[in-house]
Amino acid sequence: MTSPWATKYTLNDLVIDASAPPEEMQGLLKKTGAIVLKGLIKPEDISNMMSDFKPHLDALGHSGAGGQWEGSFFPATTKKIPGLATKSRTWVDKVLLNPVLGGLADFALTRRTKTTISQPGQWSTCKPEINLSGLLEIHPGGDRQDLHRDDALFHQKVVAASDWTPRREHSIVTLLALSKVTTANGGTLVIPESHLKGDDIPPPAYEDCLTVEMEAGDCIVIFGSTYHAGGSNTTKVDEPDSVRTMCVTGYKVGYLKQEENQYLQHDIEEIKKLPLAAQKILGWDLAVPYMGYVNWLHPLLTLGYDPKDVPQGDDLFYDRQQGSEVLAI
Repeated sequence: MTSPWATKYTLNDLVIDASAPPEEMQGLLKKTGAIVLKGLIKPEDISNMMSDFKPHLDALGHSGAGGQWEGSFFPATTKKIPGLATKSRTWVDKVLLNPVLGGLADFALTRRTKTTISQPGQWSTCKPEINLSGLLEIHPGGDRQDLHRDDALFHQKVVAASDWTPRREHSIVTLLALSKVTTANGGTLVIPESHLKGDDIPPPAYEDCLTVEMEAGDCIVIFGSTYHAGGSNTTKVDEPDSVRTMCVTGYKVGYLKQEENQYLQHDIEEIKKLPLAAQKILGWDLAVPYMGYVNWLHPLLTLGYDPKDVPQGDDLFYDRQQGSEVLAI
C-alpha cells in the first residue's frame, strides 16, 4: 500500500538558482514546501563566517557537545553554537540581511490585517522576525532526528489543503551549507508537499523522505508545516567530508514568541553596533499593532535612538498607508 506521504519529486525538482526571479522561488516553495537555493552565498563569505565561528567550535572540544543537550533531538556528536548575530558580522550582513531569504520570509510570514482596535478598523502590517539562529556541526556517529514540523512549537495543527495560502504558515527555517552536505554526513531529510497534508493521518516514515545534498553556499528553505529532519552521519572520523556544518536561520510571524530569546541571548552593547535593519528583524521592533512595546514606547528607544527617529503615537498601531490597493495578506 502506497504511503500518503510518498513523494513524486526528486531532489533536482527542489533546486532553483538563488538569482532566479522571486516569483519563481515563491511558486516552487508554495508547491513543494521546501526549496534548495543554489549558490546563495559566495565562497569568501563562507570562509569569513567559518573563521568567526572557529573559536566557538574549538571551545566545545573534540568530543562533541553532549553537555549542551541531554535529550534525543540533537545527537551528542552535534556541536551547536547559538546567537549568531553577535558572533559573526559576516553572518549578519550576508545571511540575516540576505535579500533572497528576507524576501521569502516576507512572502510567507508578513501579516496585514484590518484590526478592530478602533472603529472603523484600520490596516496594520506585522513583519516577520528571527525565530532562531545557530551553527549545527554534525560529526561522525550522529543519529538522525525524528521527523517533525517546526510549527508544532506554536501548538499548531496542520489541516489538509489542496493549495497553500500564507496564513497556513507560522515559521520557516533555512539551512545554509557551510561545508559539503552529503547523504553520508547527515544531509537534511525532507518530504515535499507534506505542508499540504494534515495531522489527521498517520505520521510519515523515513522511507517517504528525500535527502538533500548541497555544496557549500547552497541553502534549503523549509516551511514550518513541512516534515523534515537532520540526517544520520554514517561517516568515519577523518574521512573526507565527514563533518557536516550548516547554519540555521529561522523566521516566524512577528506576533509569536521567539524560539531563541534574542533579548537574553545577546550582549545589548553588541546589538547596538548592528545595522538598524538587523536590530529590527532580531526583535527590537514592534509587531504592529503595538506588540512588544517598552514603557509604552517603541523598543528601538532602548538601543539609544532619538525619539524623533522612531515611530510614535498611532504609528505604533496602524499603517501610514491605509488604501485598499495595499494587499491584505
